[in-house]
Amino acid sequence: MQKPFALKKYFSIGRVFRNEAVGWTHLVEFHQIEGLVCDRGLTLCDLIGVLHDFYSHLGMTNLKFKPAYNPYTEPNKEIFSYHEGFKKWVEVGNSGMLQPIGLPENVYSVGPFP
Repeated sequence: MQKPFALKKYFSIGRVFRNEAVGWTHLVEFHQIEGLVCDRGLTLCDLIGVLHDFYSHLGMTNLKFKPAYNPYTEPNKEIFSYHEGFKKWVEVGNSGMLQPIGLPENVYSVGPFP
């Protein structure tokens, strides 16, 4: 007999290396925070709520979300925060709904975020 599905939450912080040229907006090495939540009936609204909560703890309360493309998630959102010092919107993350392949019926995953 299979156990019923229970809420799952995963979180990681680590260094990332990318094989790209260094530019004024990014380096070859950086630190990344990722989170993943799996539960029944999750929606994009749930994801946006989690992101607002997460970024508010970092002092970022003026956020906007822009549709984006990511091959692993659909729908996807890039996250921007208004930077008072620069007087412009700065991209601070990417997020989306992971495809529910291999999950029980009506179980969805939101992430990666930020």
